[in-house]
Amino acid sequence: MRTENSLSGGGRRRQRAAAPVVETVDGWPPFANALLATNALPKDKIQQLLTASESSGTSLLKAVQSSGSISEEAIAKSLAMGAGIEYVDLDRYTFNAAAASLVPVRLVKQNGILPIGWKFGTPVIAVSDPENLMLQDELKSILGRDFQPMVAKPSKIAEYASRLYGEEMTVPGGNMPEGVPTASDDDVGDSIFATMFATDGGSESPPPPPPPPRVP
Repeated sequence: MRTENSLSGGGRRRQRAAAPVVETVDGWPPFANALLATNALPKDKIQQLLTASESSGTSLLKAVQSSGSISEEAIAKSLAMGAGIEYVDLDRYTFNAAAASLVPVRLVKQNGILPIGWKFGTPVIAVSDPENLMLQDELKSILGRDFQPMVAKPSKIAEYASRLYGEEMTVPGGNMPEGVPTASDDDVGDSIFATMFATDGGSESPPPPPPPPRVP
């Protein structure tokens, strides 16, 4: 019987490939360790940004965004890794128009979020800052249930939110890129989603409404 450690042809032993070693720093927040693990920033630069954020009383996310050291996509992917949730490329996601009514426009404008559909009946919301726990609690209260967050680039959240809701959005870390058209209220509907959101990815239909109560 041949086992993994048996000699194979040529007299060599089979060896299992070693898993890559991911460096982490004790005491660092998950986002900082994710930046290190993805090689988005060198260790000394992350420590510098951590020190700057602590001294100024701002978050590490804002410090990284303000530094201009890495791309928006690298920041978003590191945030997703640190939070243990999925990163989503909104340019390749099939939106569900019905999801727009899940969240008040004021929350979309103020917090850089965008409801994009459902998965297995659970609302899916693209967020720019998964570390904003107060916002997550507010969303759960509004929705009356849990939701699935996915991290997306803030500029893309603003771009698609502006087209959907018909007004320019601002996002944490910057405004919507110039030249992105917005839609009037009359245009917000299935026709917009048919042309804008017919891309790769996927979103389910909204869950059916609950059955009416039985009348004795």
